[in-house]
Amino acid sequence: MSRSDGWALALGALVLAACGSSAPLATPTATATTDPARSIESAAPQSTTPLPVSFLPGAGVVAEAGFADWQGQRVGLIANQASVVDGTHTADLFAASDVVDLVALFSPEHGLRGDRAAGEWVPDEIDPITGRTVHSLYGETRSPQPAALEDLDVLFYDLQDVGARYYTYISTMGLAMQAAAAHDVEFVVLDRPNPLGPQVAGNVLAEGAESFVGMYPIPDLYGLSAGELAQAIVGEEWLDGLGSLRLTVIPYEHDAANLSWPESAGWVPPSPAIGSIETARLYPATVLFEATSLSYGRGTDTPFEVIGAPWIDERELARTLTDLGLAGVSFEPIRFTPRAEPAVEIAHAGVEVGGVRLRLTDEEQFHPATTGVQVLAAVHELAPEDIIDRPEWLRRLSGSSALGDHLREGRPISTLIGSWDEPLATYEQTIRPYRIYPPAAR
Repeated sequence: MSRSDGWALALGALVLAACGSSAPLATPTATATTDPARSIESAAPQSTTPLPVSFLPGAGVVAEAGFADWQGQRVGLIANQASVVDGTHTADLFAASDVVDLVALFSPEHGLRGDRAAGEWVPDEIDPITGRTVHSLYGETRSPQPAALEDLDVLFYDLQDVGARYYTYISTMGLAMQAAAAHDVEFVVLDRPNPLGPQVAGNVLAEGAESFVGMYPIPDLYGLSAGELAQAIVGEEWLDGLGSLRLTVIPYEHDAANLSWPESAGWVPPSPAIGSIETARLYPATVLFEATSLSYGRGTDTPFEVIGAPWIDERELARTLTDLGLAGVSFEPIRFTPRAEPAVEIAHAGVEVGGVRLRLTDEEQFHPATTGVQVLAAVHELAPEDIIDRPEWLRRLSGSSALGDHLREGRPISTLIGSWDEPLATYEQTIRPYRIYPPAAR
């Protein structure tokens, strides 16, 4: 049976239930570990129609179980354009169900259907497909408001993250968890894989450096799924007000024989600039250039895969970066011209620049966090003037003032990288109890 046949059966079961069929709904089963003080639960409902597939996101798991654990409840959903199961948006699955009542939708940066640019405010609006109100979580407020939660029993979270601390969806998740706890609304994470896998690397966010691009004391690459991270946020008390939160994580299903990002999952861009899985893997190595005067590919078809500036000799830069001997990545000399885009400030728009394109040569050997700081330091040294034109943004992205201090004072970047070791080891120990998936199933 194909997965599409499985969905037809699943949807058929919903129709029969709505028509008063006497056929019983499948009773979900769960393996739960509950701390009475925090009510953290990790539950995986049993599918009504088991399918021979290698991957199913948490949203697909609950849909195939007929939403039975939340029968008759009023629900809200935090989602975006990547919140899909076999091409069907999660909001549409919830809206089509007669088992749960989809009351409200919530959208993060880029909007529910992904039509907003990076940094562009997202307004409240009516979703034209489901007819539900979409409450913005990236506008005047970034947290669900009391009026939007007062009619809810449960708030579902279904956002594909990229596994990097500065990607804002995990901050949206934390703020939504706080709001849910304050209004006694159950919070359910419909889990999805971390495209960077369990790799833990980079600088652990320093105390006092918190912002919307870094709310938790985690490294650049934090090595957890959203569900695992949610459990750590509660268990380690990284945010206030979560003592009473009813948290449930619905794990994704993944054939343990498949490693890394499951091909059967496909890739739907979680934001306009992360158009491919390769871009997601390169993103932590190039995002620091947001704090510089260089182009990092905005206004091109390869954002976060290229860097460049008018003063750069592309061949010289490619040789310099190649000589660093960085594993798993090559540097291709290129020239490109960024396009102007509405509502987005594009560095060197309309100007031809020299630069390099980063290409992954070995995913397993590639270390984006160390690559990112070494490439930035090398470009900074070659530049005729200081390229850091947004120092506060660099501090927020890098998680402390240390990187900026090293660049400004000309200190070896290797000493910065070495300073990460002890905090990373502590972090690894901290998150171990919250891991859900065996290494081969990540």
